[in-house]
Amino acid sequence: MIHILKKVGNAFVLLIILGLYVLGVVNIAMQDPSVQTYLTQKVVQKLSKAMGYPLGIERINVKWLDVISLEGVSVKDSLSQPMIDVGRIDINFNIWTIIENSSREIHLDEVTLYQPNVRLVKTQNGYLNMDYFISRINQMVQPSDTTNSIPNQNIPFTIGKATLTDAVFHYDDPREPYTRSPSVFDYYHFELRDLNVQLQDFLVLGDTIQFVAKDLTTIDRQSKLKVHDLDTRFMYCAKKIELASLSAYIGGSYLTNYLSFNYDKPSDFGDFNQKVRMIAHFENSRIFSDDLGLFHEYLLTLNETWRLSGDFDGAVDNFIVRNTDLRFGKGSRLSGDFGFKGLPDFWSTTMKFNLVSSRIETQDLVQYYPETDLHETFGKFGLVEIDGTFAGTAVDFDLKSNVRTEIGNLATDMLFHINDRYTSTYNGFLKTAGLNIGLLFDRPQSLQKLDFSGKIVGKGFDITTASANLDATVTRLGFNQYDYRNIQLRGNLQKAYFNGQVSSADTNLTFNLDGEIDLSAAQNTFDLQGVVQKANLMALGFSAEPLTLQTQIDAQIEGNTVDELVGRARFLNTFLLTPRNSRNLVMDTLLITSSQQPNERTIEVGTEFLDARFSGNFVISEALEDLSGLLQEYKLYFWGNESARRTYYARKNKEHVDRNYSVLYAIQGKNVSKLLDFVYPDLAIFGKNRVEGIFRMGNTAFLSTAAQIDTLKIGTNQFLDAEVDITTSKFVRSAEVLASALITSKNQKINTLAPTERLDIEAIWDKDHIDFTSGLRQTNSANRANLNGEVRFLANGFSLRLNRSNLFLLDEVWNVNPTNLITISGKRTEFSNLSLQSGKQRISLNGEMNNDSTRNLNFEIRNFRLSTLNPVFETQLGGIMDGTAELHDMFNYSELSSDFKVEGLSYENYELGNFSGSGEWDQLLGQFSIDAHLEKNLSRVFTLSGNYDPNRRENSLNLKADFNGTSLKIIEPFSEGLVSDVSGTAKGVVTVKGTPENPILNGQVKIDQGRLTFDYLQSVLSFADVVTFSESEIATKNMLVTDQEGNTATVRGGVYHDGFKLFSLGFNADMRNFKILNTTLKDNDLFYGTAYVSGKASLYGPIDNLTIEADVTSNKGTRMYIPLDGATEVTTQDYIQFVSAMIKNDSLGSQNAERRSMDVGGIKMDFNFNITPDAYCEIQLDRQAGDIIKAYGRGLLNMKVDTKGDFTMAGNYEIERGDYTFTFQNALNKKFTIKPGSRLTWSGDPYGALLDVQAGYTQLASLSGVLPGLSTTGNTASDLIARRYPVEVTIALTDRLLSPTIGYDLAVKEYPSSGEYRSAVAAFESRLKSDEQELSRQVSSLILFNQLLSPQDVFLAQPNQSQSFIGNSISELVSNQISKWASALNENLEVGVTGLSLDQNAFDNLQLRFSYRFLNDRFRVTRDGRFTYGSNQYDATSLLGEWTLEYWMSQSGSVRLKAYNRNIQSPLLLNNALTTGGVSMQFTHSFNRFKLLNKTDAPSQEVPRQAPLDPLPSGKLTSKLEE
Repeated sequence: MIHILKKVGNAFVLLIILGLYVLGVVNIAMQDPSVQTYLTQKVVQKLSKAMGYPLGIERINVKWLDVISLEGVSVKDSLSQPMIDVGRIDINFNIWTIIENSSREIHLDEVTLYQPNVRLVKTQNGYLNMDYFISRINQMVQPSDTTNSIPNQNIPFTIGKATLTDAVFHYDDPREPYTRSPSVFDYYHFELRDLNVQLQDFLVLGDTIQFVAKDLTTIDRQSKLKVHDLDTRFMYCAKKIELASLSAYIGGSYLTNYLSFNYDKPSDFGDFNQKVRMIAHFENSRIFSDDLGLFHEYLLTLNETWRLSGDFDGAVDNFIVRNTDLRFGKGSRLSGDFGFKGLPDFWSTTMKFNLVSSRIETQDLVQYYPETDLHETFGKFGLVEIDGTFAGTAVDFDLKSNVRTEIGNLATDMLFHINDRYTSTYNGFLKTAGLNIGLLFDRPQSLQKLDFSGKIVGKGFDITTASANLDATVTRLGFNQYDYRNIQLRGNLQKAYFNGQVSSADTNLTFNLDGEIDLSAAQNTFDLQGVVQKANLMALGFSAEPLTLQTQIDAQIEGNTVDELVGRARFLNTFLLTPRNSRNLVMDTLLITSSQQPNERTIEVGTEFLDARFSGNFVISEALEDLSGLLQEYKLYFWGNESARRTYYARKNKEHVDRNYSVLYAIQGKNVSKLLDFVYPDLAIFGKNRVEGIFRMGNTAFLSTAAQIDTLKIGTNQFLDAEVDITTSKFVRSAEVLASALITSKNQKINTLAPTERLDIEAIWDKDHIDFTSGLRQTNSANRANLNGEVRFLANGFSLRLNRSNLFLLDEVWNVNPTNLITISGKRTEFSNLSLQSGKQRISLNGEMNNDSTRNLNFEIRNFRLSTLNPVFETQLGGIMDGTAELHDMFNYSELSSDFKVEGLSYENYELGNFSGSGEWDQLLGQFSIDAHLEKNLSRVFTLSGNYDPNRRENSLNLKADFNGTSLKIIEPFSEGLVSDVSGTAKGVVTVKGTPENPILNGQVKIDQGRLTFDYLQSVLSFADVVTFSESEIATKNMLVTDQEGNTATVRGGVYHDGFKLFSLGFNADMRNFKILNTTLKDNDLFYGTAYVSGKASLYGPIDNLTIEADVTSNKGTRMYIPLDGATEVTTQDYIQFVSAMIKNDSLGSQNAERRSMDVGGIKMDFNFNITPDAYCEIQLDRQAGDIIKAYGRGLLNMKVDTKGDFTMAGNYEIERGDYTFTFQNALNKKFTIKPGSRLTWSGDPYGALLDVQAGYTQLASLSGVLPGLSTTGNTASDLIARRYPVEVTIALTDRLLSPTIGYDLAVKEYPSSGEYRSAVAAFESRLKSDEQELSRQVSSLILFNQLLSPQDVFLAQPNQSQSFIGNSISELVSNQISKWASALNENLEVGVTGLSLDQNAFDNLQLRFSYRFLNDRFRVTRDGRFTYGSNQYDATSLLGEWTLEYWMSQSGSVRLKAYNRNIQSPLLLNNALTTGGVSMQFTHSFNRFKLLNKTDAPSQEVPRQAPLDPLPSGKLTSKLEE
């Protein structure tokens, strides 16, 4: 049993050994690669046949069933084209693990692929060859019986680690053309070589492939784009490709962090733009332009690195990028959301951008637009910050934005629809804030900031077809350093035709401008009209002084540039106004025309001041540039040096462009003085004047000017019959000059010099020197001057030498030292031997003016007789002057010393004394000591002493002026023509502090026995008071001024100044019966007399613009005489202007403006006159014939004169009594009595007064011829009819003063009271009223022949009329002579004789009137009437006549006592005469308000004031009366 068992055991062992041997043999056979390869190929062949895809494995090597190596693995597509080739695949796995987990997972530990080569090819239907291969595998692994299968229960296939080494990946789309360029990545045909990557956690589960890729590197064969390192978690499935945790260094770029492609099926990649949704998150990614440029060639032109963060979501044709943060350049950044819908067709793509806090450095944009020339312009915006939205397509979009730049901000809200240049539309708003357009357009001096807000609606961008409307507001426009405000712009453009309006409501500029612009032709045309209501030129930067412009504009011009402009521009009703109308210019029309012929341009300027014409073949801008350059080159000679000239011409020769043209110009003056008075008041031109010449450019610049001027006034200097002829010629490219000048004038009045004549100046400029000669003579004198010399240009300046120069004064010859020389170089001026000498008299100047204290400037005067100046300056000085002055530093006043004296200083033979002084620089104190004094009669009457420290900014002066009986005569030379016969003395001390530019005076000076004559009024004023000097005024508080009769006026005020600059006066005066006028015909043939006034007057304002106000009342004793005979115009400069009324009717209109004007020399007057009956006025129409108006009356008159000389009057004058003596050919003399209540009324024009005057003339005349049918029976009736009765002729003057309407009336004043006479007289007067011809006949007869005509009489046909006329003439002549003789004997006596005739009634008609005034006109005795009371009947009563005794109980005449006697004719008495008499007392008081009746309080004393009285408003006279 044991043996059997042993055998059985042996047999089992042997079986086991055999089994093991067989197994070992099989195992050894399986380890043989050839066996493995054979078996694998058999399997692959069967698999290829089953799949329909050629598969191949060249060799297989299985090592111990856990390592397999496959070599030469290949997979071909259905067309047997290579698809996958792998050089070798190494697979490391655990067979037991695979067997054990085969139902759950197939896992390989590691797979390595060497030199894999994958070729993906698109088929014609858009699928990849790989798509078909994968689809076939899915079909094969799908179980045939799916009854019990569970969907999506695929067994995962995993690889722990996979490596690809030297892989190659091909992609080819045969449907697309090849792009064979090394600078382009052809994403339809590309090959990635040298692809190496480490894969981890590789998973294949159903349709999902997933792995983690590390260190992926590769390079594109064509573009050489290299992937340096790529790490990601990759996933691929039927719906998605995902690259998570992406970190890719590709070329110079870096991408992170997430990217996925989402689709419904893999074939959607064939329609990638529409069906593949991409989701990406970029975080701090970096994209280099060279890398991205491989996909778009434009980007290769950039040198840019974009840094990107953001979230991408969507397909190519519809995506949005949110939270975008794109940075580029040196500091640019775009932030916000960006949406695109419609790509890759850009023009139909809808875009929506929302930018938030984005910024762009404009310099970062330069490389994006290399072809534009606006890089410099873009750079001016600096850092640009943007917030806004963009919605729409590239041709139809809505743009809303807020842009902030370094030069201002912009905001837009615009809708655009872009079709083409003709049909595109735009609509919306544009706004700017603080946009610096001056910096933008390189004009910072002329343009500044712009604030603009406006709406524009338009269509088309082609000017010939476009239409647009603009409505905008410019709230600020900076121009010439001024911000214009409130400008409105409105306009419409239609097919190259623009119509618009511009208006401004700026504080300093108000205007409205309408215009039409036609841009359709080759040359644009402009038609502009507008009104400038106000333009403050100083505030706007166009004037250095306050100036306001008003004008109307009407322009029709054509041209595209300034040089091409032709047409006409008119400026109408132009006003240039200065503050307070101190200096104004009114221009009716300014017309500028420009025309262009083929070879000639003509520009004409026409105004009422001048006409100018410029013509030639010139270009405006070139001519202005060349002329300005030429003037600059001339300046280089005088204010430059040789080095500056060489530098200038070296630069000019490089830049200059040769030009050949000429400009002829001519200027004809018409009323130039008005223009110059406004532009340059110190310059005036009168009479005929003309300027003409030529400016020609070529190799030489030629300029000539010829001027002829009747009268030229420069300041206080006048030149008559002046001619100027200047010709210059200069090489354009060098400094050589040849020029000549000739200036002549027939007569001159130079400043304070005596009148001169025959001024002649001639100069010739030849290259580097100018030779000149000049001559001048004093009119009606042998005095003359000859100044000749040479100006020579040096390397660093020029020199002046006077040759053969001398002066002839008072038969003395003053010679200029022939060795003199003046050299000017920069700030240095040297005088050498410059002196004038006549005998022992000598004036010299030597040394240097410089800031070098080592060089001195010396001035010396010896034995100079001041009387030498008298014929030249028309003074009356006397004395001998000696002195010296030495200055070491001209510009710093250091080390100045001086010494002078005048022996026997006198004026008008009045010896003022000996005047001497000295000044010395104190080196120790650094001050200039001053000591000057005036001595007379061994006494110092004036001393000025102290120090001056030029180094102190404040209070550099410390001086004291001591007046010790100083004669006031010293002020007479400075007030000549204003006051004379000055006497009195001044005593006091005044200190002088401050600086020379702003001295401060303090102190008081007492005036004793002051007296002067006010020349114009011949009023003698006496005064004594204290004058106070303070920081800004020289004033007196209550100076009592006395006239010759002891009447007084109180004066307050003084002279006010600002550091002795801007002088103004401010005086107030209270006058009490003050004698203000005391002139005779010899003093003033315009008006003269004596005037006593009471009231207030004030004088204030700057000296050149004074205002005089007066509110005065005339007093008793005022007698004014106005002679108008033999003169057409009589004026006064202090008060009133009178113009003769003898003006022809036809000249009334043309002379109206002239009559209202007067020359007041910058003085404005405002006078209120309360004229009382105490004032006597006499208007002398013809003194020789006795044609005189005499009147007493009352009235309130306001007279104003402004600074332009316009004279106005307002108010009325009522005549209380007066008479007018009418004369005819010195043979007829009739005195008309002006009736009380007659008045003259003014309302502006002094000569446009309205008359309401009635004057009567009474003559005794017989009524027998005009009262027919009266009874003559009886002696009484015969006597009554034979008597003469008083008949009055009344003349009524109405309407205007210079063209009055004259009416006549005639009335019988006294006649018998019987009914018969009353009826006859009434019938006669009624006939006169109804028959004007009869009235005129009777009036003429009565005036000429002292008789009335019967209806049958013919005027001048009666035999006795000639006799009557001769008698009347003799009567009038005798009466005039008697009156003149009486007045000559005694001015208080008045005698008048009337009624002389040569008929039998001579004695009955004779009337005698005389009057005599006593007791200063307060008591008056008057006799009047005939000597008879009937036909040659007289007695003591009739001889005594009618008498009156009148006494003024008050000085003003308001209370009067009168006694009188009258002879009255009476038909009840036998002699028809009755004597009666009486006594009366009269009280009169004038008022215009009832409240004045209760005003009994005396007027209070007015507080002295320094400020002037406010001017009275026009027509407010009553308010002043209440004061």
